[in-house]
Amino acid sequence: MSLSDRIAEELSDRINAREDLPEPFSIANVARLFDVSASPVRTAFDQLVEEGLLIRDESGRLTPNPGRKPKRRTNRSDAHEPSLEVRIREFIIRRSLAGNDSFLREEATAEHFGISRTVLRHWLGKLAGQGFVEHVQRRGWRSRLFLPQDLEHYSEVRETLELLALRDVRENLDPEMLKSILAGNQPLPDGTPQLDNRLHAYWINLSGNYYIRDFFDRHGVFHAAIFDLATTETSAVAEMAEQHRVILESLLEKNWKKAEAVLSKHIRSQIPRVERMLEEIRSEGKKGPAE
Repeated sequence: MSLSDRIAEELSDRINAREDLPEPFSIANVARLFDVSASPVRTAFDQLVEEGLLIRDESGRLTPNPGRKPKRRTNRSDAHEPSLEVRIREFIIRRSLAGNDSFLREEATAEHFGISRTVLRHWLGKLAGQGFVEHVQRRGWRSRLFLPQDLEHYSEVRETLELLALRDVRENLDPEMLKSILAGNQPLPDGTPQLDNRLHAYWINLSGNYYIRDFFDRHGVFHAAIFDLATTETSAVAEMAEQHRVILESLLEKNWKKAEAVLSKHIRSQIPRVERMLEEIRSEGKKGPAE
């Protein structure tokens, strides 16, 4: 991916997420943000205009489109290439799982991802808000230390709170929503498994319990990313999708006991996968390029 593509992707993510942009929004200010020359920024602006994310206002200045309905990106060198955020997040997770909580070397890390230190800091700041890293004043960014017992402790609390949320809302579950999520867990015609994880957030948010939602807001994103990283094999995806289907079908049939039993099994079944991944990472002594 070229530098202009990376800038276009970053600006696209910010616009779609309604995050702050440089004021005034200009080629010069964006170039300063990314610590680059004006040329790649100008190319990135042209891409975003073509995609409908940027428009010219009455004065002729480029500004984010209020409608913000971007066209599908087609200019990536690899349409299946993970986003910059995903790649940085996976890098941080692997450091955490390796037991490495040393401070990141910004320059080396930014160079590894082919971005400026300013862009790296933006994403690290976002990941800090999700509990992946910690920012220590005047010292820098440090990975969150993941201890072996954390997995068991988190899973115990998650199971208890998620079951509580489900019990609170089971009579208010929308059958159409359950059917929609169920469809997302059906394999494709060629047999490729699909995984739709919306069911968990659905009843957690529906419960309206501030303390349940607060727990998952503060700890769920980090651990969900670890579980996702450990669930890459087709057989694992198929197993989880099948468990989702049984849970959803049981809820549609109002078989609460079965739904809860399979949900508990589903949560617990993820632990061995993460433990195997954790053992592999630590036995191989994997460390990122910023070491």
